[in-house]
Amino acid sequence: MPRSASSLLLLAAPFGLVACAPQDAEVTGDWFVWLAANSSNVVATGDIVELEDRATVYECADFTNCAYNLYAGLTDANREGLTNFDDLRALIVERDGDDVALRNCAAGGWDTLTERWYTSYHGPQSADEFSDERYVGGSCAYNAEDDGSPARDDNGEIDWLDCGDDEVEQIVSECGEIFETRFQQGYHNWMTLDGFYAMQAPIEPWRTHAMINGEGHLQLTIHFNVDNEDVYFSWTIDPDFDPVECITNEEGVAEVRGVDGGDWLGNWSDGEDDSGHTVYYLNAGAQQVNGGENWFLTTDWLAGFGHANFIGEEMYSEPPAYGNYDNELFTLSDDTPSFLSIPDRNDLNVDAQPGWADVLRSYADLWEREMVEGAGAYAGDTRFEHRVEDNIWRAPDETVGGLDGWMELHSSWVRVKDGAKFEKGGTAEGDFQILFGGAETSSRMLVKGTFKVDKMREDRWAYPVLEDELREQNGTPFCK
Repeated sequence: MPRSASSLLLLAAPFGLVACAPQDAEVTGDWFVWLAANSSNVVATGDIVELEDRATVYECADFTNCAYNLYAGLTDANREGLTNFDDLRALIVERDGDDVALRNCAAGGWDTLTERWYTSYHGPQSADEFSDERYVGGSCAYNAEDDGSPARDDNGEIDWLDCGDDEVEQIVSECGEIFETRFQQGYHNWMTLDGFYAMQAPIEPWRTHAMINGEGHLQLTIHFNVDNEDVYFSWTIDPDFDPVECITNEEGVAEVRGVDGGDWLGNWSDGEDDSGHTVYYLNAGAQQVNGGENWFLTTDWLAGFGHANFIGEEMYSEPPAYGNYDNELFTLSDDTPSFLSIPDRNDLNVDAQPGWADVLRSYADLWEREMVEGAGAYAGDTRFEHRVEDNIWRAPDETVGGLDGWMELHSSWVRVKDGAKFEKGGTAEGDFQILFGGAETSSRMLVKGTFKVDKMREDRWAYPVLEDELREQNGTPFCK
């Protein structure tokens, strides 16, 4: 059974804040947060009272780095058949006759010079704490030689101080699940970068604010309370999203047409479960990696964006990953590009695209399990999921740019039910999932739920777009 982030018993927001705050929308759902133990300002300043006693504590960074070094030290032939952590462990046993090399990876958090735990270590430090289900992974203290290196027994295993076989095996098995996020086709490898304090609770807003901004976009901001500290997240979508481009037709006349045939929203919203909804991906900040070059999506191709502030810690919505698979790019190695890079954008095998899409969907299922089973991103019926866009509807062209031939892996989106009116006083309802990443930390935050806007406001400080105003005044066609 995967371990969920600890449910956080929250203090109620002060009555005065709730009574005076505007409520433009009904919002329900769940929030999850993983605060990076060594870079989060919330952890450093102690903004959440008794955080260590109330959160699920993940401490697997040292183990996963050690295990990855073992993996990297294997020959290419040995690495080729490995698909998960159990395969790696079995190969080490076959090679060495035991798994001591892997068990010794449980030694990362102990400083032999001071005979104390490193200040960066936040995991269990005693047998009682190892038995506490709030902890995932950890490290073991050990005896050292005069030069500070670990003392070992006759079998080469480290001479542990307080850990027995059960504690070492617990670290190996629990961190092995986290290790798979870095191993082979892993995607959510942020879990291997630090220790984390994980918490989750229902979204209980004390303020919601729905506004049509100066660009005509809908922005919904939701505030909720964590220990009398304000947390908020917001998303913005472009209701009229429809990328267009100017071309010269056969008569030599400039005309406007939809990029890739247009109707991006319609193609995004044609899933079996999307009937009666329009999907808006929060794709701001997305980039393609083509032949070693990073290409950022043009502004006209951006349908939405998300921003969050967890007690002062800034976060932004996780943009989609653009990439592809072909028959030679299923596995990662130092010399082989991954899903996130296409070596030759102009050499596209159109007939193979449906098969590549199936491969990507199978990996998307794996990456969902990384979040759910590895990071505990679930609560009741709420669980993290990915959406995949195969872009097969985009006709290939001869230009280097564009999204034809690329596939998309999404973690953040908003779905709006049909019938919404995006105007002052308008209404809308739907659902959302947004994964946020720390602007300056390894922290992550996930929100998933439903919304119903009763009355949209209009930005009182908005001003018209000058380019559009001048076109209208001068009667200038878009393409001129």
